[in-house]
Amino acid sequence: MKGLMAQLWLLLAVTSTNGQAGKLEFFNSSLPAPGRHYKFLFLLPTPIRSHTLTVAPLAVALANRGHEVYMLCETPDIYELPNVTCIYHDVVLDRPDFNSIGSLSSAMGHMMNITAAIGDNVNRIFSSPQIKSLYQKRKEFDFIVAEDMAWFAMYPILHEMPFAIFTTTVFNPCQSAHFGNPQNPAYVTGGVFHFPQPFSILDRFTNLFSTVIACSVYRWMTYSIRKEVNKHFSELPPVSEFERNASLHFVTVNHALDGPLPLLPNQVAVGGLVLRPLQPLPEDIRDFLAGEDPVIYVGFGITTIKNDSISADKEELLIAALSKLPYKVILKLAGQNPQKIGNILFHNDVPQQTILAHRNVKVFVSHGGLAGTQEAIYYGVPIIAIPAMWDHSKIASYLEQAGVAIALSWPTLTEADLLHSIEKVMQNPSYRKKMADMSLIYRDQPDTPLDRAVFWSEYMARHKGAPHLQSPARRLSWITLLHVDLMAITLLLICSTFWVVKYIVIAPTRNYRASLSIVKKKTS
Repeated sequence: MKGLMAQLWLLLAVTSTNGQAGKLEFFNSSLPAPGRHYKFLFLLPTPIRSHTLTVAPLAVALANRGHEVYMLCETPDIYELPNVTCIYHDVVLDRPDFNSIGSLSSAMGHMMNITAAIGDNVNRIFSSPQIKSLYQKRKEFDFIVAEDMAWFAMYPILHEMPFAIFTTTVFNPCQSAHFGNPQNPAYVTGGVFHFPQPFSILDRFTNLFSTVIACSVYRWMTYSIRKEVNKHFSELPPVSEFERNASLHFVTVNHALDGPLPLLPNQVAVGGLVLRPLQPLPEDIRDFLAGEDPVIYVGFGITTIKNDSISADKEELLIAALSKLPYKVILKLAGQNPQKIGNILFHNDVPQQTILAHRNVKVFVSHGGLAGTQEAIYYGVPIIAIPAMWDHSKIASYLEQAGVAIALSWPTLTEADLLHSIEKVMQNPSYRKKMADMSLIYRDQPDTPLDRAVFWSEYMARHKGAPHLQSPARRLSWITLLHVDLMAITLLLICSTFWVVKYIVIAPTRNYRASLSIVKKKTS
């Protein structure tokens, strides 16, 4: 069993782009060859690279199975995915402005920022001749996969098409409800918080209202974006209707990280799809990791945090604290030239998964992003999480409660806090032991996330969106779904019965007894 789990994903054949150093490599699916080939379109025009790299393994695996796979790409195509044909758009897309760590600590600020960026991009996207042409030709494809943030801006292309929404962030109960699978806030977290199970009455109260607020903000987001889309496509139904019509929902969840979630057959868990074959280490990093000395790896994602996102004083604090550690440190910051100063090796870009897989790497200092967290869990590396946004905070909270991480805060971060947290994880073996246990759970699956994603993509193409798997609940109002009407009718029947008993049975009886009493008094 242990050997099976260790080789669960690594037994798959590997494909690469010409085998050149620095090019991305991906696993192949181990499923039998498909009976026929289909034409897939991936809508990934997002400037957030980590989201694209989460979905890219599926696109490459389908292409390697002989399917025609097209992807809406930025210009130039920085990914160069093997066997995937890029449809270049000539639009310079804005990424959400996450320029100041801590300034977007609230979910509302985060959502408003994303909504503004998507709204600006909508007008640019549908002014592009290439994308207008793609809209006209969309019915040439058998199935479309749209990344969660991209699909808001691209949903007109999904009109009257079978398609999947691929959620690359934390599980979204509001989106799940549109699929016909509302999550119960008595045990599923739906807002920006994570609570230990079972929820206390205060936890349930907080979770219920944070879920309602989060879903209200989500609805406001879709309404705001629809106003921009209507400038180009006034005849389209609302965004929520598109969401209800989605054939498939890829959710980036795993029991080890997210706990048990009740999912529909067309909600497919693909947590871990981001994992790729390990890339060779650059010579300077390989030499730095050599030997027996423990190493701390510090990396804050691909695009979430850049060197100008961290204020000068926080960057100085970070470097000052790390330089005082009795351990080697690899510090990845965008814009940094590779250089070694004292115990710190600075780097601009690194093969993160290969570093986390190295036996000498003992702690991962991260922003708590979903992709990096999944990688750390898979390779069993405890985390010091310094969240940048609300979803990072939710992940960090869960990891801390599970005993595999320590959560800190950028606004209140001090040198002493960081040093103490790293030393605590280094000196307390329970963090590594619990993360190793979580890693075993994460790896122990009957099939791989890639095979799962490939199977269901081909299944949807074969069955033209598989409407037989769509839940009838997606068309029910919340009044019907929660039986509010039945409870009202039941209450009315109870009240009516009480009235009948009181005024038709009891009242006449009382009157009869009263009249008998009067008669008796008169006769006596």
